[in-house]
Amino acid sequence: MKKTGAEKAKEWRKNNPEKIKAYLERTKKHRKEVREKYYSKNRDWLLENERNKLKETNYKRNKSGKRKEDNTLRSVTRNKYPIKGEKCAKCGKDAEQRHHTTEPKEADKFIFVCKKCHYKIHGMKDYAKEVKNEK
Repeated sequence: MKKTGAEKAKEWRKNNPEKIKAYLERTKKHRKEVREKYYSKNRDWLLENERNKLKETNYKRNKSGKRKEDNTLRSVTRNKYPIKGEKCAKCGKDAEQRHHTTEPKEADKFIFVCKKCHYKIHGMKDYAKEVKNEK
């Protein structure tokens, strides 16, 4: 029975490990040279492009520490609409939270509220009293 091309290649690799090792070393060195040349030539563009990517998307780290895109509602609203400097829509005090006014929740459909008013909106009067007593 004739051997297929894949079987011949497998056999050749088995019989010539030193040639495989030499090939991998040559290509590794070549790839490194090409990569260094590319990065040195395009450094400014690559840095600017990376900065723009980070501005456009929100990232968080997963368990392995790798970066992954975070487009959760909380993350989008937190980054696009910061609370600092906003006033409560109900009582006029400094806002501490966002209350989404639509169901299902949308990133840009909310009001800024203080903790006390947020608890009142959700019908949690006992918590609202606790917040009042804290301050």
